[in-house]
Amino acid sequence: MIDDRVAPRFDIDLTFFVEAGVRAHPRDTGDIVICKSHDLSETGLQIILDQPLRKGRIVRACMDIKDVEPIYVIAKVVWQSKVVEAFHHGLLLMESPDVDTEAWRKTLKSLTE
Repeated sequence: MIDDRVAPRFDIDLTFFVEAGVRAHPRDTGDIVICKSHDLSETGLQIILDQPLRKGRIVRACMDIKDVEPIYVIAKVVWQSKVVEAFHHGLLLMESPDVDTEAWRKTLKSLTE
């Protein structure tokens, strides 16, 4: 298997809120679920859910850290695999005017120093 990672990954266990479920309209958020991260980088993250997300789907996610303003990102599901009773998903962060990529990078840096 080829590893396409362009940024170092850090095994950090954080809480994320991610939209899941079926959306009736593109502007709908769908269901918001709480999940844990498995690893993070400047360009993406792996999350663990109790349900699958379709590969290729664009989702909104929020990093929730105590004493830090919530950080919202837009990400594309680039892979998904089932491990026992959980679904692991690889998310690639996407640039968007509605996200704070710089806050993501600064927070990640502060968590890994």
